[in-house]
Amino acid sequence: DTLYMALNNYQRGDFKPYLLRSQDQGKTWTSIASNLPDRHVVWSIVEDHKQRNLLFAGTEFGLFFTVDGGLHWIQLKNGVPTSQFRDLAIQRREDDLAAATFGRGIYVLDDYSALRYLTPQTLAREASLLPPRAAVVYNELRHAVAAFGNFTTPNPPFGATLSYFLGERFTRDDNRKVALVITDAQGQPVRRIAGPTTPGLHRVQWDLRRNPESTSDNNAESRGGRSGRQRQSGALVEPGNYTIAVTTIVDGKETVLGETQTIRVKPL
Repeated sequence: DTLYMALNNYQRGDFKPYLLRSQDQGKTWTSIASNLPDRHVVWSIVEDHKQRNLLFAGTEFGLFFTVDGGLHWIQLKNGVPTSQFRDLAIQRREDDLAAATFGRGIYVLDDYSALRYLTPQTLAREASLLPPRAAVVYNELRHAVAAFGNFTTPNPPFGATLSYFLGERFTRDDNRKVALVITDAQGQPVRRIAGPTTPGLHRVQWDLRRNPESTSDNNAESRGGRSGRQRQSGALVEPGNYTIAVTTIVDGKETVLGETQTIRVKPL
């Protein structure tokens, strides 16, 4: 029942964004352009199929989203070019956003489902860990390089994507660190991953491996390594449920920020 309409008055020299919404089948219209910047004429808009207040808008110079139905828009900047986003589409099975630019490029925001939990209440907190999607564990196999003339791009990162939000209330200083701490069903530590400390939404990738283990192999030197070195990664975790917490360390004291979340790791 909700309709959206984007207008532009470029030919008349009006560079303000016009984005309207109707909830009565077009009888009346309300502006939801709110804080969209001038010259960001809106070309496309899509509504999430599960959270109606989650919208994506493609403008003359970028890609925006809102979690409150258009009262406040946030620009996606990490890896997003300054370009016209002429068409948007949602891949419902994977919760991916496909965005096509006027420059004939297509950008995909993988698994945006965490944005559904960015409510106004969440944004007002000091920090929030957003519910993660289940992850699939398997052994990766290396593959040969593509033949001459073929073009390939890297696959999405292996493992689980963990998203957390740091609000403006989060006090940042040079000594304050943020980490994602993962424990198993028995409460034993599995992995600790350092994360950014700047306000905003962050994604951290967990490769489904345990903490790296130190080794003191006396023969390490002969194999090109160093005695007492640390391995790059630990063993893959077993399928099961794991608990995730966002913590901060100040003056050696670790504190959990917000609520913990549970992630299911399942076999392929």
